[in-house]
Parts: sequence; C-alpha cells; structure tokens
Amino acid sequence: MNQMRDPDHLTCMMHGSHENRPDREEEVRIAQRAIDGCHTSFERLARQWHPKLVAHACRLLGHREQARDAAQSAWVKIAKGIRTLRDARAFPAWSYRIVTRRCASLIASNQTDRALASNLRDDAVTCAGTEQEPP
Repeated sequence: MNQMRDPDHLTCMMHGSHENRPDREEEVRIAQRAIDGCHTSFERLARQWHPKLVAHACRLLGHREQARDAAQSAWVKIAKGIRTLRDARAFPAWSYRIVTRRCASLIASNQTDRALASNLRDDAVTCAGTEQEPP
C-alpha cells in the first residue's frame, strides 16, 4: 500500500507516544506478574502496550483499522503464550515480534487476494474474447 496516499498513515505516525510511561523496572515487574498468572497485571500490561503495538502495526501496514485488527489478533496470541515467556524483560521484543508476524501474514494475504483478483479479471477478459455468438 502506498503510505503517502493513505490518509490513515499520518494518523498512524502520531500514535505510540511514550507519555505517562512507567519506568522500565516497573514494566518488568508488571510483565513478571502477568507471566506468573496475575490477570490484573496482564490487563495493565495490555493497557500500557496496546497503543505501542497498534502504532507498530500501523507503521508496518500503513492503515489504522488493519493495525488495530492486527494488534487485537496479536493480543490473543500474547494472552495464550505469556506464561511461556521465561524473561519478563523480553516482553517488549516478544510482543513486537508477534505483531510483526501478524502484519506480515496480513500483507501476504492481501497480496494473494490481489493476485487472485487480477487472475480472475485476466481469465474473464480471455473468456470474453474467445466466446462466439450462437449460430
């Protein structure tokens, strides 16, 4: 997608600021409690990290709604896998990697859809050119 033509691209670039961010040690403590199974800490982690992950997805996809969908999908995977995370300090890189992979999957899917649509159009043109009128 051409990011210069997408009006959401500018909106994407404005999000993801680091205002009201807890210090790094506090983030690690929250992540560790979430890894240990604390639902309240997981919710806090999600509130802190969701805007950052949406902004990351937006930079990759260039479209705000797709970015929100990608981040939401990533949170499902994060929620299911957080108990397997061995080091709470790795949470940022781990979560960004999950979002990146989700975005890559969406981009590949979009490219496949466009290629299929193009092939269908080409087939329709080919078929239209070979049709003969009934006698």
